[in-house]
Amino acid sequence: IGQGYSLTSDGSVIIDEDRILVRNLTNPANRVIINSEGIRVSSDGGQNWTTAIDGQGINIGTVYTGTLNTNNIVIGNEENPSFRWDKSGISAFKADGTTTIDGQTIPKYDLQTYVRFDEYGLYGIKDNASFKAQNLDEVLENAHFAVTWDGFFIKNSYEGGGRVSLTSGNDFQVI
Repeated sequence: IGQGYSLTSDGSVIIDEDRILVRNLTNPANRVIINSEGIRVSSDGGQNWTTAIDGQGINIGTVYTGTLNTNNIVIGNEENPSFRWDKSGISAFKADGTTTIDGQTIPKYDLQTYVRFDEYGLYGIKDNASFKAQNLDEVLENAHFAVTWDGFFIKNSYEGGGRVSLTSGNDFQVI
C-alpha cells in the first residue's frame, strides 16, 4: 500500500507523500485514489484505475446513481443547445444554419422548433419555446405531429387544415 501512514485505525485510509488511498473494507478490491491526476477508482484491487474526476471534468462512466436529477442537462451550451433535458422533458432542437462561438463555427439551433419526449409521448412543436404540455389535449392542439400512448397524428400545416390520426380508439381517422 505504500510508505504512508494510516488515517484510520482500520487501515481504510492511507496517506502517502503524493496520494490518498481509500479502501472499501467490505470489498477491498474497490479502491479510490486521490492525487495530482485527480480522483481515480479501481474495482480490481488497484491493478487498473479509471479516472473519475480530473481537471477536465467528470467521467460520467464512473457515476452510479439510483435517481438522476435532470432538472437542467444541456448538450451544447446554454445559449445554443442541441438537446435539453429539464422538467419539460427531453427536447431536441432544430438545426438552423451555423454560428460562431469563440472563433469556432458550430451548428445553430432554433430554440422555438423542437421535438420533445415527455410523459405524453414524442411530439414536434414549432415557434413556441415556452410550450409545456399540461395534458394530452394540449399536445394534440399544439403539436405538428405526435406519437402518444393513444396512437399518432400528423397535422396539416395549411390554414384551416385538419390532421390525420391513427389511434387505438379510432383506427384510422381524418379530422
